[in-house]
Amino acid sequence: MRSERSSNKSDQNKVNEQIRTANVFLINEEGTLIGETNTAAALKMAADKELDLVQVAYNKQENLPVCKILDYGKLKYDKTKGKSKSKTKNQQQKEIKIGINIAQHDLDIKINQIKKFLGKGFSVKYSLQLRGRQKANKDAALELFYNSLDGLSDYAEWDRLRVSSNNMLVILTPKKP
Repeated sequence: MRSERSSNKSDQNKVNEQIRTANVFLINEEGTLIGETNTAAALKMAADKELDLVQVAYNKQENLPVCKILDYGKLKYDKTKGKSKSKTKNQQQKEIKIGINIAQHDLDIKINQIKKFLGKGFSVKYSLQLRGRQKANKDAALELFYNSLDGLSDYAEWDRLRVSSNNMLVILTPKKP
């Protein structure tokens, strides 16, 4: 019972003085079931250990809340940490796309970006896509694609190369030192 906390609609757990029943089923900080205990005594036990008394469930058979002695701040942090972790995506492959009408300076920037990704250990999906009338210039597109890959031979190995009528794609993996 380190501090009194205000009630929040997003909080589902009642904490410390928010628990207003005479008795509770108590679980101590190690997870051992103590059993039915007076709420005032449970609050005193939590205060002695500088922890909080938190309602974690409700026993409908006995009509009593199940409370546990724990650090409520840590519980809230772990809940929010779990939510944010699930939203992030651990991406091991990066993707770089170019078009046939790319300027030389822009192509150099893309090649440098690929080198940076490869240096960090990512694999890179490098692709060139032809649209509409660009498909008539397939030979020029192939030349651009292969010439841009020549500068990456010191940094990457070709994992998979696929050339179709309107797409050129290669998976680049970092070279082992």
